[in-house]
Amino acid sequence: DRFANTLTPILYKGGGNGGDRTYSLWLNSDGSVLVSTSDSTGDQNAQTAAGLVGLNQWQHVAATINRTNGQLRVYVDGVERAAGTVRAAAARTNTNALLIGRQLESSTTIANFEGTIDEVRLWNAARSVADINASKDVALTGTEAGLAVYLKANEGLGDRLADSTANHNDALVRPLYP
Repeated sequence: DRFANTLTPILYKGGGNGGDRTYSLWLNSDGSVLVSTSDSTGDQNAQTAAGLVGLNQWQHVAATINRTNGQLRVYVDGVERAAGTVRAAAARTNTNALLIGRQLESSTTIANFEGTIDEVRLWNAARSVADINASKDVALTGTEAGLAVYLKANEGLGDRLADSTANHNDALVRPLYP
């Protein structure tokens, strides 16, 4: 594991520049975590303090975007570490795939993630801190209400991560180094 640059994406759904991010979750080389989303007016984000995420250790990172309540939140190991505001306007949309550990933006301060990501869970509703803590250390069934994508990353071999929900949002695995 290493911090390959100032920002490395954990999750990225966007159109190729900062103003076109539907949603994204980033790891900063100072050990902070950033959640970012954009609407027609611009980018909105929340970032934790530095030093919360380190190299060579497992950590649980979660973020919520609640446009109805106007809240962005970032959690590290089940503790809320950052909060911000988000406008009620719809997020930017695009047809690009959700990227895990990769991104489409061209910047000298952004590089792809170099490390291990164990599970990816995406929900279609903002979860509470109690919800996050109740499920962060346990395997899910894939049938939980609101669970849109559940990539367990425990298949072992192959080039596909199977989505354990009924939504069939499987992911292709690409090697870090071609």
